[in-house]
Amino acid sequence: MGCGASANPLAMAKRAEEIRLAPLLLRLEEVANLHRRGLMSDSDYEKFRSAINAEIAGLDSFSPKNGKSDLSVGREARQMRADEFRAQVDQLARQMKSNPNQLPEDYFRLASSLPPKFTREVGEQDEWRNAGSGPMQEYYNTWAGRNVEDLLSDPRTKKDANNNPIGTEYDLPRDGTLQECTLVLCWFSKEGQYGKPVEALRCKGFHVIVHDIQTSTEQQMMVSLLIADVAWLVSGAEVTEAWFGQLLDAMVLFHRRGGGLMVWGDNAPHIAHANQLLVRIFPGDGIYLEGNDHGSQIMIAHSEGTSPGHLSRNHLIMTGLKELFEGVTISYLPRVGPLKVIATYNHGLGYSGRPYCAAADAEVFQRCRPPNQPGRGRVVIDGGFTKLYDEYWMKTAGTERYVKNASAWLLNMNSRVESEEDIAERFEPTVRTSSPSMARNPKRTYRA
Repeated sequence: MGCGASANPLAMAKRAEEIRLAPLLLRLEEVANLHRRGLMSDSDYEKFRSAINAEIAGLDSFSPKNGKSDLSVGREARQMRADEFRAQVDQLARQMKSNPNQLPEDYFRLASSLPPKFTREVGEQDEWRNAGSGPMQEYYNTWAGRNVEDLLSDPRTKKDANNNPIGTEYDLPRDGTLQECTLVLCWFSKEGQYGKPVEALRCKGFHVIVHDIQTSTEQQMMVSLLIADVAWLVSGAEVTEAWFGQLLDAMVLFHRRGGGLMVWGDNAPHIAHANQLLVRIFPGDGIYLEGNDHGSQIMIAHSEGTSPGHLSRNHLIMTGLKELFEGVTISYLPRVGPLKVIATYNHGLGYSGRPYCAAADAEVFQRCRPPNQPGRGRVVIDGGFTKLYDEYWMKTAGTERYVKNASAWLLNMNSRVESEEDIAERFEPTVRTSSPSMARNPKRTYRA
């Protein structure tokens, strides 16, 4: 067609329709695959299938404000941003395969220029009230924001041997709804297999990137953090990695722009990496893990989690949990400072129950020693990572639900939803798609 000729309107319309339908058909196929593999419940499958088919047919869910679903628009925008960053950072990761001990030369600039995860903080009580309705129902199940006693009082609720409600609809996050979110697992322990928790997180839609220190480098972990929303650090017994300090710098920067951190320890000495991170996240607050207690008991839901053998039923992390396994062996927090304790293990032979599971959110950070800053990511500390092992996963009370709930809570999704307009205005891809050279100065550092 010559430069001055007019385009065929019918062909242009057909092409536009093909472009509109392509991502919808892909989403429909992904939902069908999740359901076929047993990773999505029948009710959620029907809900998502119907919604996508409605979009394919050109029908939007009605909103009196503008005739369209603002919630779906916001979620789709978050998904598009996530997909774009994933594709670009995946390219950086592929370029490191031949030399995994070197970072791309643009890494530090990119890490410092990434946008915040959110700009508006939603308080704990507001989040609890919002969880079971409105925008959060795109991500959370309908029982979110209600304690487990209310759930168990319904005679239709089926319970397992540990009195926990049966069914993923009683988890905090809905199945398959967290596709825009990336979780990076940094496993420094030289013990245990962890395929089951990874599978459970993917069931909720998380894009999970696994880095085991026996097969990955700290530099590869740092690159993955560029697209992370939640990062797990599972501690080893001794810090021997030359670049672990650099990884801590990257994790602090990730935390300060809103990324969630799950810090896992176990009985001493399997707390070495965890404690170095805690010192960096809570400088001057004296937050660290210690101890070597036997554990292997069950905690029970209670009005608070600060007394031995109890977990707090009034925290979103404990949604749908009546009983929870402590861990085979455990460490504890000798000083909790400003943290919110959500579980304390039982008294045992020769030891007393102590706080070992605690959370930090915006309210906690306001009570931390200066300097504090708004927009920090949430933190969960757990002193019993042996419950993650595949060999105990299906044999222990509540572990799977706890892991999924904690990871979803770390996203601070309510604050993200409230911040969508601000983030959308700031969004500008910063990761270069051309092939970068590798960093020539491996000792270069930065401080968050």
